[in-house]
Amino acid sequence: MRKTWRQESAFIAAIVLWASQALCAQAQPQTKTTIPSLTEFFQNLVQRYDPKSLPTTSELLQVTRPVSKADTREITKALPWISDAIHHQDETVEADGAYALLAISYRSDATDLLNGQHEVFDRLLNTGPARFQLGTITILSNLRTGPTSPLFPELLKFVKQTDRDPQAQVQGVFVLAKYSPNDTEALSTIRAFASRPQASTIRETLAHGLAMTASDNPSIQPMLLSLVHDPDASVRFTVIQALSGDALKKALPELEKIAADPNEESRVKEVARQAIARNNGPK
Repeated sequence: MRKTWRQESAFIAAIVLWASQALCAQAQPQTKTTIPSLTEFFQNLVQRYDPKSLPTTSELLQVTRPVSKADTREITKALPWISDAIHHQDETVEADGAYALLAISYRSDATDLLNGQHEVFDRLLNTGPARFQLGTITILSNLRTGPTSPLFPELLKFVKQTDRDPQAQVQGVFVLAKYSPNDTEALSTIRAFASRPQASTIRETLAHGLAMTASDNPSIQPMLLSLVHDPDASVRFTVIQALSGDALKKALPELEKIAADPNEESRVKEVARQAIARNNGPK
């Protein structure tokens, strides 16, 4: 199942956020030094913490760049120190640890390395600063977090809460829809999120993502059909434009009403006509 452009842009935004804002320490003069190992970097960061002499973004990137090819034993050795950094009271230190975790999540053995890090993910999703939540969902997506994953309860808990970053939560919904399409608790969580009052921008993102990734899921289709009648015209336009497969076929009676409704916005009526034509196929 392919990611939607909204998911891709959100994932990229998370990386940019951590790399340029969350990780930005005060610039320091650069000197030619030996690059420490991942373990050495985070051990020194935690044990010799000095708020006036934190690593620069450049230094962090130098250390995390080799992570993709590093020996598994080196990553395993570094993880306790990365965990300590993520639980640190200084948000810049925590951001360094979070970025290292993101880099590790792209490894082929990331699932084995990170699936046991419950306290780390609980910190990033539930008790840490809100700005880390979107990037953490990126990590859980990279780990293909589904019902058999030890981190699945953490993902469910995050999406169920009402005081988290809704943009991160809607991306969490997409992870659930992608990797847990038939799981009862995942579907219940998605439905509960979709039924909550949300900003129109969040509903629009939700509509587009679910329509693009789960139109053929019978359990998701009722949510999509309800969004066809969303109070916001932008949401109606977005979901109708993205409908496909069985969901599109089931929505045809409503789309025909929308296309003929004199009170409907012209752009919504037009996209409804296009969806009807798309279902009918070429003449």
